Amino acid sequence: MESVSSASWLSRMVRAALRGEPSGSLDDLVGVIGQATGASSVILWEAVHSQANPAVPSVLAIWTDGARSAPTAPARADSVTLAAFAHRSLAIPLAADESSTPAADGHRPAMAALPVDFLDGGQGVLTLHGGQPLGNEAFDLAVDLLEVLPELCSVVRDRQTLDLVNLCDGILREAEFETSLLPLDRDLLAGHLKTLCEAVGQSLRCADVSIYLHEPGEAEQPFPLVATSSEKSDHQPVHVRRAGVAGQSVERGGPNVEADQEEMVAQLATGEHIWGLISCSGLHGPPFHFTPADLSLLVPVGSLVAQHWSNWLQRRMISAEIESWRRLAAAITGLNKLVADELKRDAPRDELIYEKALSIVQDVVQDCTGAGVHRTVSAGSNGSRLERVLATGSPRAGAAVNRRRKGETSRHNFFAGSVHRSKSQLITTEDQALADEGLDRPVHWLIGTPISVGEKFFGVLEAFGPSREVPANSAQVCEIVGDQIGLYQHLQESLRRLHETRQHLQVTNRGQAEALEDLEHQLVSPLIAATSRTELVLKSARFDSKTELQLRAIRGLCRKASRVAMSAGVFAALSKGASPKAKVEVHGADDLLRMLIAAADDAQMLSNPRRRIGFDVDRASIQGLGRRLVSFDNAFLEQCIGNILDNAAKYSYEQTRVEISGLVTEEVFAVAVTSTGLALQAEDAVLALQRNWRGARARNSTGEGSGLGLWIVDNLMRSMQATIDIIPADERTTVRLSLPLADQTRPRRS
Repeated sequence: MESVSSASWLSRMVRAALRGEPSGSLDDLVGVIGQATGASSVILWEAVHSQANPAVPSVLAIWTDGARSAPTAPARADSVTLAAFAHRSLAIPLAADESSTPAADGHRPAMAALPVDFLDGGQGVLTLHGGQPLGNEAFDLAVDLLEVLPELCSVVRDRQTLDLVNLCDGILREAEFETSLLPLDRDLLAGHLKTLCEAVGQSLRCADVSIYLHEPGEAEQPFPLVATSSEKSDHQPVHVRRAGVAGQSVERGGPNVEADQEEMVAQLATGEHIWGLISCSGLHGPPFHFTPADLSLLVPVGSLVAQHWSNWLQRRMISAEIESWRRLAAAITGLNKLVADELKRDAPRDELIYEKALSIVQDVVQDCTGAGVHRTVSAGSNGSRLERVLATGSPRAGAAVNRRRKGETSRHNFFAGSVHRSKSQLITTEDQALADEGLDRPVHWLIGTPISVGEKFFGVLEAFGPSREVPANSAQVCEIVGDQIGLYQHLQESLRRLHETRQHLQVTNRGQAEALEDLEHQLVSPLIAATSRTELVLKSARFDSKTELQLRAIRGLCRKASRVAMSAGVFAALSKGASPKAKVEVHGADDLLRMLIAAADDAQMLSNPRRRIGFDVDRASIQGLGRRLVSFDNAFLEQCIGNILDNAAKYSYEQTRVEISGLVTEEVFAVAVTSTGLALQAEDAVLALQRNWRGARARNSTGEGSGLGLWIVDNLMRSMQATIDIIPADERTTVRLSLPLADQTRPRRS
């Protein structure tokens, strides 16, 4: 019989479903049951509970034999179905002749109604329609269905839920892939969510599926509409607190779900945080209603959407932070250039720096609508106070304009004063604190950042905005900008002090130079006279050896004193930025030899006899100049030779010889002084000619010297178009003075 084969078919289908093989929808399931029992149509009902009606039968699945179009449900449940709901037992019509009369909606009368207890606790009824009474075999099969149908429905529902979740997961994964290649765009996200709403609507057979998402910082409308499957063009965003079940769900709070006969809502939540709602409505009308099974299908979809929205917000926040840091880096570069340009001016314009800094804060910090700068000013014996020098954005209460004039003092400086006293960054979102500041609404956060460098405090930078949450990285951005303003103030102060110090130093140097010039004028003439008279005494009379040595020492001291006086004059000229004026004349080998012998004799007489350092002049090398003439200033060259021999006497080892020799080339005649003593590093040879430079070993070995001798020699040689070179070789150091020959010209060394 057909019923027996259908029963075998049903049995095989049940076993396959329980093993996890594809089994189709609930409509397919009731279709198999209809064919197995010989019914012309089958309807699976589920009781839906609401406050208006404790138990309302709702069509869960429907099948009609041979229907070319979608089967239609009756306007309401028939008496046999209601009896099965009421008594929870098999219900069969009493009058047999009623089975041959079709109902007004086209459905045959009910042959039987079987109560079904679903595994989720819901109650249902399976109604079989047909033109004839239920046969014995069909009756036995229907009874057997009471045992397997609940589990089979559960398997089909789970499969349906899994398929929908997989479909929605694929839609969201595609959305994530697209947004990973493109900038995050909310309209693009809304397009994918609309596709998801359509998929949910098709699965639940409802016309309108809508997703409401909470945007952080939106206090007035926490759940505006983002996407909907509805085709209505006038579907405007609504505040869900005013929208039926959705509003009730939000008002009660918590991760709950709500449903009634006409509308179903699930919260989009991750943990305890609610990101929004997904609502379903627009069923075909009674007897179609939302059931707890539909709600259980919607909940995992809501979890997927909530997780995706959470990730999307996180990615948007990271993207916004990266973009803000990029803009900050570019803006700080521009600010530093402006600072450098302003510091070059005699009077830097502070307001330009403040305006640039405040524009950076408002451009980089998301949701920043205003900023201001307070500067510390002296308050006499009371220490310091704050004055607002610039403000942009939302005006303070009672202010006529947004931008205040420099030096204007505000009566609303409480928060900035707290930052001033604590010397640390403060953030407030308290309404009372914001009201005390007199900020125009809406302002819900305020940041105060010290403008400082180290322990030096210059003022306070303020920033504020209307969002309910303090924007990400706003505190760090304000700190960076505040530090840049502080650095500008610090550099400005340092440059001002440096300028004042330089002016004072110039006055001091000018006074010292004038004093040294006076000293030179007062000392040179008497010292030259003393040297000449001592020379005359030595030449005009004969003395015993002891007296002669003393007179020669006196002559050496007079010459050295003359060199010191001349050094004072040279130092005075160089301090004024002028070069020594050389009186270059031509000299022969005899003149040069006499000068070198006299300088060596003076150095020998003035050196410490206990150190037994000798000074030797190689006469033959000097006389090798022959008939050629050398160009130099006699007084300048004596000064140079004397300074070099003084250094040789100070830094030579005991019991060594200082060698003075000459070397003639085609262009110059070089006087070389070679000594053995403290080693000079090759890299220090150039540094030795700098003013006040002394080597580390020289400073440790003797406290004599000021580091001016070779510096003066270098300047004197330059003035004569001559050069000085220092050639170190281990412990032997040669200082070579290269003088131009009279018939040669050499360019001044730069």
